[in-house]
Amino acid sequence: MTVAPIRPVALGRVMTLRLAPLRGNGGGTPHPRRGGERAADLLTNATQSTMIGRVLSEDLRRRLAAIGAFADELESPDFDPGQWHDSERRQTADDEVWTMPWFELSDRAEAFLAAIRANGWIEPFDWMDWAQTDEATALRDDRAALGRATLDQLQRLLTAVVRAERFSDGTLEWAFDSGLMAAIARRAQVLAAEPDPAG
Repeated sequence: MTVAPIRPVALGRVMTLRLAPLRGNGGGTPHPRRGGERAADLLTNATQSTMIGRVLSEDLRRRLAAIGAFADELESPDFDPGQWHDSERRQTADDEVWTMPWFELSDRAEAFLAAIRANGWIEPFDWMDWAQTDEATALRDDRAALGRATLDQLQRLLTAVVRAERFSDGTLEWAFDSGLMAAIARRAQVLAAEPDPAG
């Protein structure tokens, strides 16, 4: 019997971002960021979250708005992130193949992920180590902290969540069901609309 090559199965909603250390950055080939810039590179000082309106370019506002546009939909109690498929065995001409359970995102969940990737919110960095920090834990678990997140923190959190799915199926299901993705989208929407104090 042959076991089909698949990713590890997640522990459903118990899944967190505190992953065990693994070799390498775990991210494979990073998705190219539009313009080749990190959100943090567009900011000028450590207090970026309080003065962000002074430095937001139109392109960055557009990128924030692209994911912020999903906030209402993700917050709706009717939002469906997807469904699990049971394990199955099937006979091929040469052998029996066994596929483990896997999670299939809904079309709208896929659309949100596509907006994240297309607008350059996945960055190459050591997200596994960062995911074990107090900063990452606070952003993941404390909605008030996430409501104050900077651009750099949003980008790191999105990167960690999306990359973690490669190692544990169900990470994205948890991120949608827990309201984390909705909170990220809402924070992006707020930042995109923040007025320029120098106006």
